[in-house]
Amino acid sequence: ERGVIETDNVVNCAGMWAREFGARSDVAVPLHACEHFYMITEPIDGLNRLPVLRVLDEYTYYKEDAGKILFGAVEPKAKPWGMNGIPESFCFDQLPEDFAHFEPIVEKALKRVPMLATAGIR
Repeated sequence: ERGVIETDNVVNCAGMWAREFGARSDVAVPLHACEHFYMITEPIDGLNRLPVLRVLDEYTYYKEDAGKILFGAVEPKAKPWGMNGIPESFCFDQLPEDFAHFEPIVEKALKRVPMLATAGIR
């Protein structure tokens, strides 16, 4: 609208919209949005600020979140989402649960952080 901008480098920071954003300029971005699975516990008495724990071999991470533990996974073969495009109205909404997919991650989490077995899940 205001003219052409010439540059040697462009950084596309559009996240899950990066593919669609690149397509506007005929640029193929070889990325695709995927589902991200995580759980948050109920508040845990005495839980203070903790460092973030990443277990690369298990593709999991754990962090304290306002007196609760948030744990999730960054999977090497993630479940794709938005194959037909991302709805214009989407704003980091919750996707339908898929506990069967997340269950193996939860099993690893229970071994890694045993207190999760007695903490309620939100």
